[in-house]
Amino acid sequence: MLTAVDLLPTFMEFAGVDLPDNFEPDGQSAVSAFKGEGFKRTKPVFWEWRGGISRDYTWPTLGIRDGRWKLLVNKEQQKTELYDLENDWAEMEDVLSGYPEVVQDLSGKLNTWKDSLPTAPRKACLSGARKKK
Repeated sequence: MLTAVDLLPTFMEFAGVDLPDNFEPDGQSAVSAFKGEGFKRTKPVFWEWRGGISRDYTWPTLGIRDGRWKLLVNKEQQKTELYDLENDWAEMEDVLSGYPEVVQDLSGKLNTWKDSLPTAPRKACLSGARKKK
């Protein structure tokens, strides 16, 4: 599994350039996959989606994929689902009640990640979300 957060570390490795010492990327280099040597993800993948809840499948607002597990959460709806993708790639069976320790571990990781996100654009950001004074 590759995601967009893997692009920066991958491109940097291809270019032969080290990431800054104080920078810890969310992703990891996938150069080995491009060399045909396989790729084994060792970091979880997190996401937040604010796309709306107009369909049954758009209810999750937060998610984490860590190894075989995928946890989907919507705190406002107090809804959580857990899938074992190793045994259920199509996400047909929510196994939340059978793995409380996995839910607790993934929920902790997800909350830590969410709490680490900025709440407003940086002053140097060119985003239209930053108001001019």
